[in-house]
Parts: sequence; C-alpha cells; structure tokens
Amino acid sequence: MESPEYKPQLFKAFPDIFNWTMTYRSDSDIPSPYGKVQRRLVKRKSGEVFKNNYNRSKLVSWTVSNCYPRSKRNEIAKQLGKFVPVDIYGRCGKYTCPEAYSSLGHGCHKYQENIYKFYLAFENSMCDDYVTEKFFDSLRSNMVPVVYGLADYASIAPPKSFINVKDFKNVKKLAEYLLWLDRNPKEYAKYFEWKEDFEVADGDDFNIWCDMCEKVAKERSTWWPKRKWWTDLRSWYFTKIPNAFNRTSSACIIDDNSLRSG
Repeated sequence: MESPEYKPQLFKAFPDIFNWTMTYRSDSDIPSPYGKVQRRLVKRKSGEVFKNNYNRSKLVSWTVSNCYPRSKRNEIAKQLGKFVPVDIYGRCGKYTCPEAYSSLGHGCHKYQENIYKFYLAFENSMCDDYVTEKFFDSLRSNMVPVVYGLADYASIAPPKSFINVKDFKNVKKLAEYLLWLDRNPKEYAKYFEWKEDFEVADGDDFNIWCDMCEKVAKERSTWWPKRKWWTDLRSWYFTKIPNAFNRTSSACIIDDNSLRSG
C-alpha cells in the first residue's frame, strides 16, 4: 500500500514466483484501493447534503506529519499560504485537534469540517494511481478536497467533488479560485451536489480478500485456467508503468510545474 518511493527495491530475486499482484494500483490483478466512491441505494435530499456547508469561519486546513516528502507538497502549501490562510495541523504545524475527536472515526476531519471549507488532500508521493485516505476521508467530510497527486482523480470521484492543483496555471490562480468560491456560496455548494447520488464507501463495504477468493474460484472452475506469473515484478512496480495518459513512465515523478507561485 506504500508508494514505490517509500519501499525498498523488492522482488529483484523473485522472477517467475508471483502469479498475481494486489496493490493500490488500478492495473493490479486484484486492485486494492484506499477507498472508493459508490452509488447510494437511496438518493439523499439536497437539504441533507448542503446542511452546515456555508457558515464556516476559516478557509483551508491541512493535517500532515511528513514535513519533507518527495512530492514537495509542503512547497505548494507554503506558496498557497502567501495568498490565503492555511492552518496546518499535526507534526508539521502549530494547530492540534481537541482530544475528544481523537477517538472518533476519521479523527481530525470531524473537527475541521465544522470550521473549514477546504482541505489539502496532498499525497506524499507523485506516483501513478497513488490516492490514499487523505483524499477519501476529506471527500467523506463536509470540506472540499484540494488534491495534489499523479492519479486520474476524475476516474475515481464524481465531477465537481474536488479541486485539482494541476488544473491551475499556478498557485496564485488556485488561491484566487478558492477565494472566489468563498465569496459565492451557491457555487461552493455545487461541490456537494454529488453527495445526493454517491457516497464514499467504508472499508467494510468492499472486501479485497473476497475479490481474491472469487478470482481463485473462477480460475479453478475453467477447463483451461490461464497460467500467469510475473517475470519482472520489480520493473512493473518501480519503473515501467503505463499511467493515466497511456504512456510508459517512471513509477513516481516530481512535477515542478505545479510549484509555480505566479
């Protein structure tokens, strides 16, 4: 579940050993994401969706413990702080959540969603498909996630459910958009309309081990099971990865173009 940037170079001594992969990557034999968005069985009323989404006194929050990640997300947050107030919680900031919230599911988000309109869901690695609980927990909350990562967010979350740093020419333009949404509550509210029809699934709602068992059973039920094994698993995980744009690239990159402040 960790990105290749924070993993040792595994698999070098294991050619032709493993049959299947089970990682966060969508091109795994058995994808095991940190979360997923699913359609609701019963549609919610708009009044339930937009309740308490307007009157919050602060703009941007961020909870972070890795202060110097390889993705350089800290640089983007620092530049964003020049244009809008960014309150940083955790080891890398000066803000802390009340102890009463530490025992609740999704912790600090329960506290922050009553105060802030936006949350920085910045990943510590710029790796293909690497989207962690930072995104899904903020998506579940009543804050709008501002995302920074190498995943194809549009393929895993509904339109108008997040704001992507990479959609803006520079950090200043991003800040101007956040301030504009702050001044226009009707436009801000549009980022919650998706919750009428969709929801973020809890971990118990999708069982990866059941998926694996189903795959095993399916293979055993066929007359001619497909024999498969990974000859170069190390190359697949660490180097040659087809990304969202259907080109082969390194597993993880640093996109310095996103660091321009404007």
